[in-house]
Amino acid sequence: MSWENWDRFWLNIKLRTKVNLQERLQSLHALGILKEEKREIQPKDFSLVEYLGGKTISNAKGEYVQVERCCRESYRHGSVCLSDLMGSDSRTISFLAKKQLPQGIELNKTIFLDTETTGLAGGSGTYPFLVGVGYFDSGQFLLKQFFMRDYGEERALLADLSELLTRYPYIVTYNGKGYDIPILKTRYILNRIKTSLEFEGHLDLLFPARRVWKQRVKDCSLSNLENVILGVEREIDIPSYMIPQAYFDFLRSGEKEKIKLILEHNAGDIVSLAALLAHLCQILERPEKLEELHPEDLFSLGRQFYFASDYERAGWCWQKSAQRGSSEVLFLQCYLWLGRLYKRRGEWDKAEKTWQHIIREHNRFCLEPYLELAKFYEHRAKDCQQALKLVELAIDNQNASLSVQKGMEILPSLYLRKGRLLRKLEQKNSSGKTLSPLQTGQKTC
Repeated sequence: MSWENWDRFWLNIKLRTKVNLQERLQSLHALGILKEEKREIQPKDFSLVEYLGGKTISNAKGEYVQVERCCRESYRHGSVCLSDLMGSDSRTISFLAKKQLPQGIELNKTIFLDTETTGLAGGSGTYPFLVGVGYFDSGQFLLKQFFMRDYGEERALLADLSELLTRYPYIVTYNGKGYDIPILKTRYILNRIKTSLEFEGHLDLLFPARRVWKQRVKDCSLSNLENVILGVEREIDIPSYMIPQAYFDFLRSGEKEKIKLILEHNAGDIVSLAALLAHLCQILERPEKLEELHPEDLFSLGRQFYFASDYERAGWCWQKSAQRGSSEVLFLQCYLWLGRLYKRRGEWDKAEKTWQHIIREHNRFCLEPYLELAKFYEHRAKDCQQALKLVELAIDNQNASLSVQKGMEILPSLYLRKGRLLRKLEQKNSSGKTLSPLQTGQKTC
């Protein structure tokens, strides 16, 4: 076949394919299966800027809307005064960040950030159409919100936001490490705007909030914590899950009433960030605040002190929590952790009394105190007979302890311990004296 015939052949195929596709699309439209929806591009509503109380900002990359507000440091957000935050110790903030910020952060060089996006799942198709920031300046807490009226204003918004963020070496967010900052980084890359978004210190408050309140509050979203912990009641608010759809409605129809609600929601979140940080710092720095804590919160805070090697305060928290709490589960958790604390510090008399207290006072069988006491009597008190009794009790009741500790997983070690104790007692009876673990050739725990 000549080249001319090949060209005709392929041209016929292309034409047939085009006709077939056109016919198919027309058939689908006629049947109502395929509906063609075109979003009408709304002209920019200049009254929106006035309605939001903002101003139009223009730069080399375009324009966007900016809204500014301010709160005096004496402003109270629920039970917290924002001025309390400025007096906080940097070591306290370092503790909240689990020592990821060794020097803490300087609050006068810190920016609080929260975004509202077109989707909650994230990804390259998610736009941060509103970015709110807050910072302390000259005795005031200033709020600045960057809002884009359509997708074409994103580059201008990101350019000015980057310029502001570079002035602040420290940042506080709520789930910002997993959501806000990655989304912003993606948008900067896609818009070919060079910015690092790297900070000397980033405190993501989601994690310390969960560590302190998760056991009691369960829902540790910022909006729920500001209500339960700070006592803030928002009279009119738009739920977070409705925000993306509200923005899409605005793009289609120019509906601006919900946009104002979104800006109010975002401003409230930023102030709550600062207030929640102030409240956490007060708890750690003021003894009277610790006294007011709920028993379950005291228990959770005790664990944070324990992992930070602040054993004095950890023990105090667990003792107070056990005294005030009415739950058997909380009682057990407090005393188990107290036993671990005394064991780590080598305070064996206190540890023994703690494990005995659990066995006497707790109604359900718990494996850990039996096992720990068996180790204590074998290696510390040199009472193999008492250790053997405890090991046999643990073996007989290990199924009852599955809710506290996986008894089946440690059952082999219990049988090994029982065999070792029997050999020790047999050697003691045959020789008339107790042999040390080194003499019996057995391993110690």
